[in-house]
Amino acid sequence: MSSLAAGILLGVKGQMPYAFYQQLVSTGTLHIVAASGFNVMIVASVLMVMVSKLWRRSVAIGVGVVGIGLYVLLAGASASVVRAGIMGSLTLIAYYFGRPGEARRLLWVTAGAMLLFDPLYIFDIGFQLSVAATAGLLYLEPLMKKLPNYHFLTEYLYPTLAAAVATMPIIIYHFGRVSLISPLVNMLVLPLVPLIMLLSAL
Repeated sequence: MSSLAAGILLGVKGQMPYAFYQQLVSTGTLHIVAASGFNVMIVASVLMVMVSKLWRRSVAIGVGVVGIGLYVLLAGASASVVRAGIMGSLTLIAYYFGRPGEARRLLWVTAGAMLLFDPLYIFDIGFQLSVAATAGLLYLEPLMKKLPNYHFLTEYLYPTLAAAVATMPIIIYHFGRVSLISPLVNMLVLPLVPLIMLLSAL
C-alpha cells in the first residue's frame, strides 16, 4: 500500500514489490505509478481552486505554475514529468493570455525544447510514452467525442482509449506485450487517482 501511494503521488517505484509491479504491467496500469501530466494537472487544479477563492485569476495561475515546478522537483524531474511540468505551465500561461487552444503546439514546442537541451531524451521510454499519450489525447480523443457523448465515456473511456492506442506501438516495441483489458481497468482506476494522491499527500 505504501509503495502504491508513493508511486501515485511522486512516481517512486523503487520499493514496490516485484509481483505487484508485474500485476500493474499485466493490467496496463503501470502509468498510474509514474508522475505524469495527469498528476501535474491534479496538483495545479487543486492549488488554483484553493487560491482563486481568495485572490484574482492571475495570482491563482501563478501559484499553479509554482506548484507545478515544486511537484516536478519532488517527483524526481524525470523526462516525462519535466515534459508534463513544462507543458502544464505553458498551458496555464496561455490560458491567462486568452489562448487556451494552443495545447497541440505546446506539446511539440516542449518536446523540441527538451530534445535541444538533451538529445538523449529521445531514447527515454518515459519521454516517448509521455509525448505519445499526450498526442493521443490531443489528436485522437476529439475524434472519439463524435461518438456517443455520455459523461462516463467522455471522461474516462475515450481519454483512456486515445492514450492506449497512441502508446501501443511504443509498449509493444519495448516490452513485447500489451494489455487488452487496460481500457476497462483504467476506467475503473483513474477516477480514484486524485483521491489517492490527496490522501497520500496528507
